[in-house]
Amino acid sequence: MRRVGATAATDIAREHSGNAGLSLSGLAGMNEMFSVELTKEQRDLVLQGLRFVRSSMMLDINDLPTSESLQERSSDCRRVNELTEHINRAQVLVHS
Repeated sequence: MRRVGATAATDIAREHSGNAGLSLSGLAGMNEMFSVELTKEQRDLVLQGLRFVRSSMMLDINDLPTSESLQERSSDCRRVNELTEHINRAQVLVHS
């Protein structure tokens, strides 16, 4: 059974953490850097996915929220926002 929402996003990030260093709990250790070339369509798709992930995190039902779970949610949303801002600020290079 596949989970949905923020839990699924976190699970997916953990499953793929070996592929590109992606993790919601550290985004590539924040010291490791890698570059990816994307078309405008691919960039837009990534940004759309990040909006979905953030919305999913915010809508995730937590019947018994604790200060720790609320802090974790806030931290994860902040990381997604930072990544979105970073992608939005990325310089566009035109290959000829």
